[in-house]
Amino acid sequence: MQKRFQRYIVLSGVIGLATIIAGASTLFYQRYFANNLSEIALVDEPESTSDYSGEKISFEQIEGMTHNVSATMQNGGSEVVVTLKDIDLGLWIPTVPEAIQDNAQLERLFLSEREFNRQRVVFAAGSPHIEIQDGSGLDAKNISVNLTNNCLGSGRWEFAVFEEQNGEKTKIYQGYFSFPLGSYRQLVETANGTSYWQQARSMEAWPGFNFFSGTSFDLEATRSVDSEYEVVAVSRDNDPILAADEQESKTKLIVHSSSEQPLKTWQDLRSSDVQFQSFVSPGIYDETQLWNTNFSEIANFSGAVVRQISSNLSDEPLQEIELTFQNEAGEDRTLVVSGLKLEDLPQLATNEYYKGLYRPLGFGTPFTQDYEELKQNPPSESPLFSFVLDEEGRLMNYRKEIGINGVVMYRDIDRPERIHIHPLSYERIMLVGHYVVDLNGEASATLLSAQ
Repeated sequence: MQKRFQRYIVLSGVIGLATIIAGASTLFYQRYFANNLSEIALVDEPESTSDYSGEKISFEQIEGMTHNVSATMQNGGSEVVVTLKDIDLGLWIPTVPEAIQDNAQLERLFLSEREFNRQRVVFAAGSPHIEIQDGSGLDAKNISVNLTNNCLGSGRWEFAVFEEQNGEKTKIYQGYFSFPLGSYRQLVETANGTSYWQQARSMEAWPGFNFFSGTSFDLEATRSVDSEYEVVAVSRDNDPILAADEQESKTKLIVHSSSEQPLKTWQDLRSSDVQFQSFVSPGIYDETQLWNTNFSEIANFSGAVVRQISSNLSDEPLQEIELTFQNEAGEDRTLVVSGLKLEDLPQLATNEYYKGLYRPLGFGTPFTQDYEELKQNPPSESPLFSFVLDEEGRLMNYRKEIGINGVVMYRDIDRPERIHIHPLSYERIMLVGHYVVDLNGEASATLLSAQ
């Protein structure tokens, strides 16, 4: 009797385990092998006041990575279809540069950084790629479209439609969608010729993923240094905080600071504990989820180095700028921006900083880019990247450990040999400092601080 009972227990356990395995296999198959690009749900922007509501978005493969992308909406009971014709979807899909495909660490780092940096692509009004279904009441000559790979992990994108009349641009629809992961897996594998499984945990940000914080970063695998020199550079700590264009519009996302005094200068900001609304799925800001910052990690600026480099990602001679800081514990923090062509930076007045080089950290595309420009400058061919390293040259999770995620650079409007640099906060909500580098090395720090 006892043996029969033991056999029953063992058999029940085996059946239970088999059931669990079968269930897990089914979920795995549904997650990674479901492949239907013809009908993906389009979710409307929360609290939208638009007359349009989303229904679905579909992707029709023409050849290779070339697709037609059609968004179906409803307006007053009528169906409206806006199509982007013959677009190269591969320009949105993270694609590893050929020069680093044999380096497993850089390959994984590149794919993760590209996936978690927003890429908004604009199709201007009148674009030959925009087609509007007859009878919709919309004129393609007046319609522009944004197709965005959001910074929320594999396959979470958005689609927005704007109407432009009499010099005014009005958003008439914005919606969000998620690729079936089976479809997204195939797109990534097609673009890279490699298995998605090796990258899934860092492209989807599985639990415990910390953006490679504490791992070594092999700069030498991306470029060789031809020459290096220290330059005169300053932090304009006592200048007033700049906020124009995007930063001005996002002040409402600054939700907390325990400072008793208002934040007026860069020094005030870096000694504060300011928090922001978090950017969350499907692609919105949430005031109930706060994003912490620790700008004291770059509290004290100590100097700059400029390097002439030969990049493995480009045939052109390029430059690299390194800014070094100390945190409050005296530990070095180094911001490296590599793959620059400094002579191509625009000359701007400080209050027009937003017209300069305006890029995410890591490996990333411009935050916003016209499709025609994107075609001329594929992301997989860009030599530009930037990271923050700790005192031992290891990667930092700059998004969370500091609260930054971008950099702005431009040349001085009057003195083109001077480079202005502003780190960008999480979600580009604020600038986090103002640093000036003199490439000629002739100016004194006192003079740079005053001009």
